[in-house]
Amino acid sequence: MSSDEPLRPLAPDDGEPPRPEFITTLAEQLLGSALDIESRLETIAGAALGTVADSLTVFLFDYDGSARLRVARHRDPILEVAIEDLAEVYRPDPSAAAGSPVPAALAGEERAADWRSIDPADEMTAAAVARLGSKAWLAVPLRDVSGAVLGVLRFSRGREEPAFSEQEADAARHLAAVCGSALGHSRHVQDQRRTVERLSRDLAPKPLPTIPGLQLEVRYHAGTSQVGVGGDWCEALRVDDRVILAIGDAAGHGMEAAVAMKEVASALRAFAFVETAAGVVRRLDRYVATLRRQSLVTACVLGLDLNSLRVKVANAGHVPPILASKRGARTIDRGRTAPLGTGAARKRFRSGRFRLKHGDRLFLYTDGLIERRGETIDSGIERLVAAVDRAPRDLGKACDEVLEGMAPPGGFTDDVAILAVELLKEASSRFRVSAREARWAKDEDEPKLDLTRQQPPTVGGNPTLR
Repeated sequence: MSSDEPLRPLAPDDGEPPRPEFITTLAEQLLGSALDIESRLETIAGAALGTVADSLTVFLFDYDGSARLRVARHRDPILEVAIEDLAEVYRPDPSAAAGSPVPAALAGEERAADWRSIDPADEMTAAAVARLGSKAWLAVPLRDVSGAVLGVLRFSRGREEPAFSEQEADAARHLAAVCGSALGHSRHVQDQRRTVERLSRDLAPKPLPTIPGLQLEVRYHAGTSQVGVGGDWCEALRVDDRVILAIGDAAGHGMEAAVAMKEVASALRAFAFVETAAGVVRRLDRYVATLRRQSLVTACVLGLDLNSLRVKVANAGHVPPILASKRGARTIDRGRTAPLGTGAARKRFRSGRFRLKHGDRLFLYTDGLIERRGETIDSGIERLVAAVDRAPRDLGKACDEVLEGMAPPGGFTDDVAILAVELLKEASSRFRVSAREARWAKDEDEPKLDLTRQQPPTVGGNPTLR
């Protein structure tokens, strides 16, 4: 074939020759290799070197739009080190001359060059030619399954070797097709992982606010069936003289659940500054219904008035919080409505109300803490109530022991989040009364639940606030 013209692309009616055996073997090896790009590059280099050329170099686009050398192999180890040290970087150039095969291939053209008659058209290529001393070069684009160019496979031969034949060029195309598909899949997985990592950082429990008179603790445990992030989330905010405690979960795993929960968490932080617990849930219900990603989202929001020590609870389809007091641990089942986005919370519903005493502790959690194969949710809640009841007085140790004691054999398969708060004995002298919160505390539009005058009923042996 001519040394200064683009390689003839294969067409479906060209009577494409069968793949060389080594390419079929390589395809099988790539299927069995790890998904990360570096592992697959090593597999490609190890299988392809010497089959088409003396030297094989792979360039892949980076996120800044440049193509960088990712792996270089040569029959001569000294020359291999020399080309690696060069650390070539290219950008696509559709107008590149025949003497610049890599920029042309990055622009989608297959390009061959023969240094006996053509001088390199760019400094980087010239440096590579000088180091390798090769005569015949061949650059083929690496494309993913959508046809997008990911990078370039570059082959070269020594000065005494002939130019690449059409049959060898066909083999190079086959090789690039197999490698491009595998590397494209790896890039897709890598991009997903980068997104997951960003979401993990965004959704990771933030430093809790310091609120005199309260102790706050948070625990998060990633499930074993996850890809690194899930839909569990919790929040603690101080707004004037009240505290908003919230926890939520989006059905499913991975990025879809995480994105849904991130959107809900961001909306809650905004609504919390202008709404009570029930108002926050009503607004979230309307907001979730507008999201493009339709997902089952639950949330439990508690508003603690630091002056009256009253707590209002609004629970949208979430597992009930647990109150641990001198009288023991019990669930709080008031203020319930359907999951967010269903429209149920937009209809008027009544939030539950109760009052905290010094030394009382609240535990909010996600369903991953109580779920076990073959067991009902109610049974899981009963186990958790018992675990909270026997937990040590230190709130941090209590969270750790509850998390450890509730773990099923083999560990949690779903994400788990715990948000716990304790009202310390010195709290009453720490809080400042504000006119706004005084009005909020006197709000009489919802029924009160006074634990000092009412013995809660029991369900299945466990006391329950209803």
